[in-house]
Amino acid sequence: MKSETHTDLENISSELRLDLTSECVFTIDPATACDLDDAISFKPLPDNKFQIGVHIADVSYFVKPGSELDERAKLLCTSVYLTHRAYHMLPSHISGDICSLNPAKNRYTVSVMFTIDSSFQIVDTWIGRSIIRSCAKLCYEDAQKLIDSSTCPDNSSIIVHNGFNLKDIHSQLHEIRKFTLFIRNKRLTEGGSLKLDTPEIFFNLDFTKKYPISLQIHELTESNNLIEELMLLSNQTIAQTIFSKFPASSVLRIHRSPHNTIGPFLEMLNTFGYKIDASSSSSLSKSLEELSNMNGTKIVSGIIYFLSKPMHPASYVFTGSEIPVDSDVSYGLFHHYGLNVDLYTHFTSPIRRYPDVLVHRLLLSTLTDDSNNDFDLEKVESVIERCNQQQRAAAYSSLDSQRYNLWLFIRNHGTIECEAMLIPDTDSNKKNPRVEILLFPYCLPLAFKGSDKEIKKLSYFKLFSALVSINENTEPHKCIIDSGFNFKVKTSNDIHS
Repeated sequence: MKSETHTDLENISSELRLDLTSECVFTIDPATACDLDDAISFKPLPDNKFQIGVHIADVSYFVKPGSELDERAKLLCTSVYLTHRAYHMLPSHISGDICSLNPAKNRYTVSVMFTIDSSFQIVDTWIGRSIIRSCAKLCYEDAQKLIDSSTCPDNSSIIVHNGFNLKDIHSQLHEIRKFTLFIRNKRLTEGGSLKLDTPEIFFNLDFTKKYPISLQIHELTESNNLIEELMLLSNQTIAQTIFSKFPASSVLRIHRSPHNTIGPFLEMLNTFGYKIDASSSSSLSKSLEELSNMNGTKIVSGIIYFLSKPMHPASYVFTGSEIPVDSDVSYGLFHHYGLNVDLYTHFTSPIRRYPDVLVHRLLLSTLTDDSNNDFDLEKVESVIERCNQQQRAAAYSSLDSQRYNLWLFIRNHGTIECEAMLIPDTDSNKKNPRVEILLFPYCLPLAFKGSDKEIKKLSYFKLFSALVSINENTEPHKCIIDSGFNFKVKTSNDIHS
């Protein structure tokens, strides 16, 4: 079955699909990625217009409702990415081959093609099934080097297929960048979207012993931002498309306002001199930007982490659970606080997220003008709730994996020195309040239950230099939920007398 499907993809060009195999389409992903969900393209048009394409793996073509693959994906709901390995929602021959948008291979996709004028306004959008043949696989570092270079570099290791060359990639990437810079600035300034980016910790492993041998930070760069903006735009576009056709049976991504829960956290920050207006995502974003200009990005990273505690996590919702069928639907019911948009969904990662598969099925129903999407309210509600649970569990597992590998790294390599910040528990009446230490530049929170007198004299939300070692008496797995780490102040100008 595997080889038969592969052969079909190589030989069938465009039956009921837009044939884009002759277009310059390419992917940008983390260097270690093997499941390539999305690709992008640029094409100049007459009258000073241009077209930007976002091409997403057509997973729903291969994962049919009720099939064995579908039942597996529905059970797992998400891929899980740990330090030492990934646990994929779909089998590897699907996630890493048949559906993955690998270079020089015909691949089925669902494309969103934006026609844009010279003032960067979207004047038309085409959505439909397509077939692409990626000409290059770039990592974010590759893409950033091309973005940083005004001329195409001669010594790049990037392999380009399908008769294109690196100059084609370089020029198209720069054209796409102009548009994404525009929409990002508009989203963060006029749109009032929150900017909550934090760097990611990355461990290099000795795969024979499964131990971390070094750690580094992956800072988000302009190449990350470029892809992020195109994915956000596509997700928002698809949300509007499916909701307009199926207002009472769409799968959306929502983020509830924290106005009922954030008060005590704002009051505590105010006592430490950080006045924040969180009446809306726009005002919160402005407050954080002002604080960053005054106090630096690390202080604001600590404040963002603290404010994330009372915020409702973003979650999936089936609109039929929220509104009666045939009601006069208000978009505001499904507002996404963090992005400050009324409708949003997940469409761009169907290889690793099951809700995206559901969204693809809904979208294809709109494209075929099928008014029946065969979604059973009770069953879909149950699936969506499981997706929310599994997504939260995956996020916790990923964070626990980072803590565990940091513990292993310190055990094998000795004490590390880094900047740190104390993060308080808002409930001062607790017998044992949960105080955390946030390590920089990793933005990694660790439980603090130590008795170091110097640390207890420190102010919250202030930076200090810490020596971090491990508690030899703690079993390794307990470092995840307990204090497997010891902290000592090396230097600080913030110790009270």
